[in-house]
Amino acid sequence: MRSTWRRIRERLEIRPGLLRRYYGSLTAGEGAFGICSFWAVEYLALGGGSIGEAQDQFEALLAYANDVGLYAEEIDPETGAALGNFPQA
Repeated sequence: MRSTWRRIRERLEIRPGLLRRYYGSLTAGEGAFGICSFWAVEYLALGGGSIGEAQDQFEALLAYANDVGLYAEEIDPETGAALGNFPQA
């Protein structure tokens, strides 16, 4: 799983903690998918990384919530703006 995680980060990480849903030409113009980024936090917390890494990534993701704590389907990696379906989580 750790080698898979390394590959995910190589191919799908847009910015630290923000992941695309998949790699390919169809993702052009898409933002990071919030749920993928939160799944990564879960992986880190369950032993794929350290609790500190998971906490740092989780805290970074919290900054993308709106004023009532909701997330859109996608996060614009440049501006942090909500994109796609809303609310997602």
